[in-house]
Amino acid sequence: MQEEFDNILDDMEDTYDVISIVSDDGDVIDCFVIDGVVDNKIQYLLVVACDDFDKEEAEAFILKQVGEDGEEAIYIPVEDNNEYNKVLILLQENETDYEMEF
Repeated sequence: MQEEFDNILDDMEDTYDVISIVSDDGDVIDCFVIDGVVDNKIQYLLVVACDDFDKEEAEAFILKQVGEDGEEAIYIPVEDNNEYNKVLILLQENETDYEMEF
């Protein structure tokens, strides 16, 4: 699974990978993976809903991997403010082609 995650991050220079997220309501939301970091062996993804991607100020979400189900990773939104801010700082340290506003 780590190799697959590393490949996602390596390939982001050319294209964005798409992941599907199932909401609490059971709706499937396709998201572009914009960026990602690993901190303390936990993988985090910065994602934007595909439907919102072309908006000038698209809302992004940070997801944290909490497990695996076969070949699929299980992610949940980061809700703890301290953890969220820590990941934002790590994402800002990456060399990126996008801008973040808080």
